[in-house]
Amino acid sequence: MRYFFIAGSHPLLSIAEISAFFGYPQGLEPIDTLEACILEHNDPIDSGLTIGRLGGAVKVGVIEREIAMMNEYGLISEVLKIPFFSGAKPGSRINFGLSVYGKFTPDLKKIGMTMKNELKGRGVSARFVTGKEKNLSSVIVGTNKLLGEKGAEIVIMRHGAKVFLGRTLAVQPFRELSFRDYGRPSRDDHSGMLPPKLAQIMLNLGAGGRKLGVILDPFCGSGTIITEAMLMGFEKIIGSDISEKAVTDSRANFDWVKENLRPGGQIQADILKADARSLTENIRPGFVDIIVTEPYLGPQRGYKEVGAVKRELEDLYSAVLEGFKGILAKDGRIIMVWPVFTEKGRLTFLDARIAAGFSFFNLLKKISNTDIIIPPLLKKGVTDRGTLIYGREGQRVLREIVALSK
Repeated sequence: MRYFFIAGSHPLLSIAEISAFFGYPQGLEPIDTLEACILEHNDPIDSGLTIGRLGGAVKVGVIEREIAMMNEYGLISEVLKIPFFSGAKPGSRINFGLSVYGKFTPDLKKIGMTMKNELKGRGVSARFVTGKEKNLSSVIVGTNKLLGEKGAEIVIMRHGAKVFLGRTLAVQPFRELSFRDYGRPSRDDHSGMLPPKLAQIMLNLGAGGRKLGVILDPFCGSGTIITEAMLMGFEKIIGSDISEKAVTDSRANFDWVKENLRPGGQIQADILKADARSLTENIRPGFVDIIVTEPYLGPQRGYKEVGAVKRELEDLYSAVLEGFKGILAKDGRIIMVWPVFTEKGRLTFLDARIAAGFSFFNLLKKISNTDIIIPPLLKKGVTDRGTLIYGREGQRVLREIVALSK
């Protein structure tokens, strides 16, 4: 079967995560604009479970038809051939919405109203759901009964000369994500917190479709990564931090998420106060399968000269990474945030030599049409060492998502 995934606000990172989640499949192809990707998959996908596990995808659905590029009237005819419409019985009531992705700007209101009138002529009462943009948000889809037997969001995706018509099966669980981000009992807005969605992305990049074994976050902060690891089902979870407050917050948040979202679950976490540079004193050699972490990124308030912060962090990360060599399994992987400093339009990166002894793992290299899509996108979040940038315009410190292997 063929499925589609709609990428979130950082499409390259979303596509890299989807690729890793499915174990780097050959049949994954992003569309020209990177807003979506198409996956050829032999086995049925549990759409609800999958969208809940992915941090970077906002919708998942099934491809119903593949057609050539055509005018709006031809498109209407093809969309109405989708079983949801062609199988609608006289006297039935349905809801539908339309979204478009790719280099394609059809008049969706005109198409939708024409379809509504056509369905009315067949005796089918149809409610056409619209939005302000060319595609419907997950919130609109989820709150307007466009999922299930009596509702459908039809996604129109152009890729080259082809047009894919899909039906959305599930959307990102926006209510639950908000609940576990803003509802947790211990928050530290002063030092900054990793968004749960980014934690999910990093965990999936680290797992790479493999068994969810032993995960370590040596800068666990308020516990976002270890709580997301618990929700994903990792077998063994270890968190540590040099701060007593961080350890206390992590324990409180972990227990809160477990009680509210996984009641009766058996997964526990070892959360300890420890310096990330000396974890070999607490963890035996080769025990950890994946290290996923956002370390200290420098001062969050006030001004400090960028060069001085850069040197301080390079010294810290170099020492930390040296210690990781002893506790990481032979085929282990590290997914780590490094800061990128923005100052007067200039980006300052940390020196790659701090990761001596590790290899940079290019997060996009196993995607089928990477060679086509990457060169023009070097300024849109891809670095020359294969890492990806996460952040928004105007942000003083961006996140560089770094993948390392032994």
